Amino acid sequence: MQFKFSVLFSVATYLVASVAGAAVPNLEERDSKFLSISFEKIQGSANSSVVTKRGIYPNDLLNERIYYITYLDIGSNKQSIGVDIDTGSSDLWVPDVNAGGPHGSWDYGSYNPGQSSTARNTGEPFQIGYVDGTQIEGTYYEDTVSLGNSVQATIKNFQFADATTTTLDYGIFGIGRDLDETTQPSVYPNFLDRLKSDGLIATKGYSIFLNEAGASQGTVIFGGKDLDKIDGPLVAQPIVNDQTLAITLGSVTVNGQTFQSGDDSVLDTGTTTAAFTRELGDNIFSNYDNARFNGDLGVWLVDSDANIDQPVTFNFNGISITTSLASAYTNDVIDKYGNSYGPGFNIIEYNFNLLGDIFLSQAYVVYNYDANTVSIAKAKFTSSSNQVPL
Repeated sequence: MQFKFSVLFSVATYLVASVAGAAVPNLEERDSKFLSISFEKIQGSANSSVVTKRGIYPNDLLNERIYYITYLDIGSNKQSIGVDIDTGSSDLWVPDVNAGGPHGSWDYGSYNPGQSSTARNTGEPFQIGYVDGTQIEGTYYEDTVSLGNSVQATIKNFQFADATTTTLDYGIFGIGRDLDETTQPSVYPNFLDRLKSDGLIATKGYSIFLNEAGASQGTVIFGGKDLDKIDGPLVAQPIVNDQTLAITLGSVTVNGQTFQSGDDSVLDTGTTTAAFTRELGDNIFSNYDNARFNGDLGVWLVDSDANIDQPVTFNFNGISITTSLASAYTNDVIDKYGNSYGPGFNIIEYNFNLLGDIFLSQAYVVYNYDANTVSIAKAKFTSSSNQVPL
């Protein structure tokens, strides 16, 4: 079993939404070489919290997460397949039509290589192992992949995985660096690599805007950024781990107290809420009602919802982002066996910090692989747009 060093949170149950009404990517291609696609934000439930590639979340904790679904057209016959955008992994994989689906069908589409005249089976096996024993298995193929059914954004002979064994109802669109591919130690040109080498973008990187809570869509711009979605300065942070794309978190401010960190921190759409080092988590949660760490679950429990809306500010070099942990709070932490632990937060302990939806919903983030930086700004929630290249 292969355990990857990426931070995707996968779910072993189907989503509470169907392809009906899902967003078709709104794609733009400019002479200045960047591509913009929209994605649908879908709230889903999981029966365990949640199988992950690195064992981030404990298996016995109930949880929810948000999925960022966009659609790719694959093959000569343009098979439309919904995929979850994941900044913390690097492979594209899609479910095979004969894999059966978690409930006997595919709500987000599936891949049938036999119906594509441009499909080529590479013969190379694909496998990702999950901490609960679940495995996603299949074979690497090469085929034509298009964003939003646009010929201006088509990649021919692109390598991706056709998953013949999967419990997920959708594919995963990993847009991280090729250093985190499942083929390690060897690498192949992944999606960002091909966008640049094929001349579709000028800079290998992208920006991501999750939009405000309650909004139905967000945006990824490959090779570009949207100036109208940026509130104040966009500050570059050096990447300190080329594989995980970690940057350094300086400190966190809660209730007028600032706690120093200095830890590696990963910004990741595949993370449900967040994960903190034990020291940082203890400091943060000391400002909540009788917070204490539960070692069995790996989370912090509290006595009530007092102060859950209080601001929490994450301080990086030259930029601070303020959010709250309220969306991670639950009145009753329940494990998969039905055991009740009372009020607490679906935020777990780990050996570095993971800042997921709970942070990214307030930030505008630019990943620039050519410059080896991750840039952060406060997000501006507006319908206006002014997209420019990186």
